[in-house]
Amino acid sequence: MSNATMEIESDDINHNPSPITNYPPKHGSIHKNMDSDSKNPPSNEISIPNEPEIDHSQDDDDLSDDAQEKQYEEELDDVDTLQQIQADISKPPGTAEMPQHISAHSKRAIFLSKIPFFRQSKQPKKPKTRRLKTYEILKFADKWDILLMIVGLIAAIIAGGLFPVMLYLYRGVTNNLVDMGKFQRNITSDSSIIEQSGQCFIVPNTTGETETPQEAILGIIRYYVIIGFSSILCYWIAWSTWLLAAERQVRRIRYALFRNILRQEIGWFDVHNAGELSTRLIDDLDKIKNGINEQVPDFISLVSRMLGALIYALVTGWKLTLVFLSISPFVIITFNLTVLVIVKYTMKEIKAFAAASSIAQEVIQNIRTVTAFHSQAKEEERFAKNLTLAKTIGIKKGLYIGLSQCLSQIFTFLAFTITFWYGPQLVRTECTHYTAGSVIVVFIACMIATMSTALFIPNFQSFAEALSSGSYVFEIIDLQTKIDAMSDEGDKPGQIIGDIEFDNVTFTFPARQEISVLNNLSLKIPSGKTVALVGASGCGKSTIIQLIQRFYDPDQGRVLLDGKDIKTLNVAWLRSHIGIVSQEPV
Repeated sequence: MSNATMEIESDDINHNPSPITNYPPKHGSIHKNMDSDSKNPPSNEISIPNEPEIDHSQDDDDLSDDAQEKQYEEELDDVDTLQQIQADISKPPGTAEMPQHISAHSKRAIFLSKIPFFRQSKQPKKPKTRRLKTYEILKFADKWDILLMIVGLIAAIIAGGLFPVMLYLYRGVTNNLVDMGKFQRNITSDSSIIEQSGQCFIVPNTTGETETPQEAILGIIRYYVIIGFSSILCYWIAWSTWLLAAERQVRRIRYALFRNILRQEIGWFDVHNAGELSTRLIDDLDKIKNGINEQVPDFISLVSRMLGALIYALVTGWKLTLVFLSISPFVIITFNLTVLVIVKYTMKEIKAFAAASSIAQEVIQNIRTVTAFHSQAKEEERFAKNLTLAKTIGIKKGLYIGLSQCLSQIFTFLAFTITFWYGPQLVRTECTHYTAGSVIVVFIACMIATMSTALFIPNFQSFAEALSSGSYVFEIIDLQTKIDAMSDEGDKPGQIIGDIEFDNVTFTFPARQEISVLNNLSLKIPSGKTVALVGASGCGKSTIIQLIQRFYDPDQGRVLLDGKDIKTLNVAWLRSHIGIVSQEPV
């Protein structure tokens, strides 16, 4: 019985061919044994030496133009080196005009390199991620989610629009309270106010109205109760519908993200670390959820309340409204400045305390080592240093917040002062349009409109974070894998013999594309043959097995199973016919 033979053709292996002793074939299945400590010594040994070192000692003339430009840019950072280059360039004979041109160009390069805007960054540019449009964040919503969101939007608009109605009732209450004060001064309700020569006078009222201010206020209170219950109902509908729709959408997004991550080829995981993927599954999805849950109806209700209050204030007393709104931008700016200061220095405090906590945790976990080296004083100094940093940050935070609050209160009370100074003037001169209730209502409406506008910033921040996180998450969800183990595509042969062949295979790992692991490897492994791959660490032994499993596809060449390229086979079918004990078992 003739023994099976093995043919090996490789640029790397041929440099140091090793003897191959054949075992008689055993069973017609694929066997891969990577354990070098096996009890049965391997008889077929393929020695795969390391890659020969590449000699990089080349002359500057052999460098490419891009490499020369990169080298020159690095040398331009040093002014002394640049001056030496200019001196050397200016000496060649027969080029009288060239030195001046090169010197001027070099001087411009030095000058521009000192400006941060023109300074070239040496860090590699990250690939740009497509920014989502606002409506694309809701791409996982079904018809029921859309219905819930529409109902929630309507409820939020109504909830915000009820505020001007409340102001209208409040105006009536205020006017009746003023009338009650008139009664206390012996001015009866059988009188009215007229304007003559820019002044207002009280004249007898002949309309015959007998309703007292107390009765009018009690009648208005009934409407207050109705508006209160309506507002509670609208807010509950708006918040609950959007929260429910957000939970349903985020659940689908989380499932689709995890499913598509599992579909990716191994090479994709080589360039994406586990921490990044965990962040996508937890933090980014939480940000998406925060951007499409109660923040949306809150923003809509704020807009509705702001517009309603502003329109009502302009209709009631446009002069007084414009006077108040002239101060409103300063109130809004100082409010948002306070929020930014709080967020910025709170993050710094958290980092400082986290560093101190990590030191404490490290010392406590290794208390025996610290005690053995008598390093308690040193560790106390490290811990105190981080606490001192947190203290400094806290002091700055308090000072800046106090300054921001001071400016905010100054502008707020300035608006109060101008409003209550100009309001009585309008009541005296334009009494047919302005009353005490009108002044109070305009003041409250302008304050509500101003504060509602200031509250837009947290919502905008949540929306921006949701769109930014959604861009990365949806990019991964839409990513098409090169080797899909969950797809039904590909051939599924009825029987398998087990002959494996590498045909001029060249391969580099995606994370280390500058290093070639296999160079034009040609290898035939007949069915039933026991083969041992022997070589130094990193020479490509495990890579050959991973190519057979189709964890990766070769850059060039083919991997054949029974004469068929494994790219044409169904991935799940292929892997189900391979038994392997790897060096990194699960």
